Amino acid sequence: MNRHDECPTQSGCSPPGPATGPRRRWTFLCEPYVVVPLVNTLASLIYVWGDIGRISAAGALSLLVSCLAGVGLFYLILAMVPPRRAFAVPIAALLAVLLAAVHVAQFSYYRVFECLIPASVVDYARQLPRHGVAMVHEYLTFWHGAALAGAVVGLTWYFQRTIRRIGGTLTWRRAVVALLPWAILPLAGQPLHLSLDQYALNTLLLSWRGEGRTNIPFVPDRIALPPLHVEQPVNVVFFELESVAPAALQIYNPKLPTAPRWTDFIRQHPDEVFVALKHFSNSSASDIAMVLIYTGTAADDPLALHKTAPLLWDYAKSAGYDTSLFMAAALSWGNFDTRYQHHQGHTNLDHIAHAFNAGKPLVHDLSMNDADVMGLLVEYLEGRNWQQPFLTCISLKMPHFLGQGAKLNGFRFLNDKLPNDRLINYYNAIYHDDQLMVDFIEQMPAEVRQNTVVVALCDHGEDLYGRGARLESYHEEIARIPCWFYIPKNVQERLRPDAIENLRANCRNIATSNLDALPTLLDLMGLAEKEPVAEILAGLQGQTLLRKKDPPEYIVMLNTNDLRSWDREGFALTMDNGTVRYIYDMGQEGLYDLERDPREEHDLMADPAYATHVERIRQKVKSNPYLRRIAVKYGTM
Repeated sequence: MNRHDECPTQSGCSPPGPATGPRRRWTFLCEPYVVVPLVNTLASLIYVWGDIGRISAAGALSLLVSCLAGVGLFYLILAMVPPRRAFAVPIAALLAVLLAAVHVAQFSYYRVFECLIPASVVDYARQLPRHGVAMVHEYLTFWHGAALAGAVVGLTWYFQRTIRRIGGTLTWRRAVVALLPWAILPLAGQPLHLSLDQYALNTLLLSWRGEGRTNIPFVPDRIALPPLHVEQPVNVVFFELESVAPAALQIYNPKLPTAPRWTDFIRQHPDEVFVALKHFSNSSASDIAMVLIYTGTAADDPLALHKTAPLLWDYAKSAGYDTSLFMAAALSWGNFDTRYQHHQGHTNLDHIAHAFNAGKPLVHDLSMNDADVMGLLVEYLEGRNWQQPFLTCISLKMPHFLGQGAKLNGFRFLNDKLPNDRLINYYNAIYHDDQLMVDFIEQMPAEVRQNTVVVALCDHGEDLYGRGARLESYHEEIARIPCWFYIPKNVQERLRPDAIENLRANCRNIATSNLDALPTLLDLMGLAEKEPVAEILAGLQGQTLLRKKDPPEYIVMLNTNDLRSWDREGFALTMDNGTVRYIYDMGQEGLYDLERDPREEHDLMADPAYATHVERIRQKVKSNPYLRRIAVKYGTM
């Protein structure tokens, strides 16, 4: 082989002399470890230009150092590759495509969430490839594609020139420059794997660290239920709302005009609507929370129970109900297409409408508008002539991510009443869904409505005060959620004599959680005392609210369990009938009196008056394998 094929100059392979003179003095600026980080950082700043005020100095430093550390890997690869043309061009093209793909993903994610999300690009793409493709298809135009193609060609040319110039000559100085960001990365508060996320290489490091996928797949094999007979079955309409905090809902906070329709409805039906005043979420991770809601399992239950516990619609189907599910998001999100099955390949839902099969526009967060969801619901029920009995579950998403959907739709329902409020999009989103839900109830034929129970609750709250994203926070605005029941008098007359009084007392005085939703609904449907339903419910932590209920010793809130892993690990224990909360976050502990300090600003861990609480908490954590594992991991126990 001619040595000119291996050398970037026509004069052989003699190493060049030192850079001298004005033309060579600044050539280091063309090195990849200088150019690529600058381009990456510039692109990131362009993405967040409209929200630049939301990035703190520490956050910007963390992002920059993360970018530098990730680019260091690119540089090491470029420096180690032999400078042969046969190697240089394909490897340069591969790296260029990889870099462009990551920027496509970053751009698409930013357009969806309007911030740089601290999530794994490659994990998201691997687990939810249809979502990634949909994001790109939704937000990249022809001109974007042309610019990206040009960028790939340009980067390929630049990288292959770099390989031919420095390939095979990895000096100690270049290695130090490439690896230096890794040494200071922890000082910037950035986990090591996030720097790799910037360049879609984190899979290798996560495997090396022994970590699993963010969403842990499982094959359901739920308990087979025999036919269940009910003399007078009631219909169930189950609204599952995303990210609604009671402090933002007029039903709980009369100062805010966010839910006038429900507020009026409750005023008109005081003996038929029951609002749970101390209701809590069991996980702020939606892919956990929604499974817990529909199965009644707890976040700290073993995987075997999550696999075998029947879903709400499994019980209904056994009792002869028509079952349906309407989701603003896609069924494949969070692996719900598997998790909502009874056993592999089979679901007990007669009809499913979601973002990817409904034929409606995807407007925000890869989801269709809630108005389209409700339109599909009405169309389905009217198409069946409101035939009874039916169970329908509706997942509405407009308030998610502080009302991003309301912002993108241009909703301005409350802008005049709440001018300059930083949460105006969130309030508009709640207002919008308030209208939709009550419109649907009033649209029902009278005879159907009189035989229909309506339940509304949330998967988790929302970060109202800027204290941290919901997956990284267990504070009151995330943990406490709304929950209410509409039970017409016609249905009440068929219940046990003390059922309604127990429900009213429990909603007013007892701390409840989403674990209580399934047992309560099955009780309302007349199924709770039938076998094997009664036996299954006896193995769950939740209880029906139609019977006298003692305050739970603890309400566990957990985002890392046998259903999913999450790098930032923690949990919360709400105790003393919802008046005290213990928060554990990556080794940091906090204890708060929710009655005296509802914003949880004063830590009581060292307060002698709460020494007994601390001891009880220690015993609870030691006795619970899921909580103990996290505490041991961060050296607290």
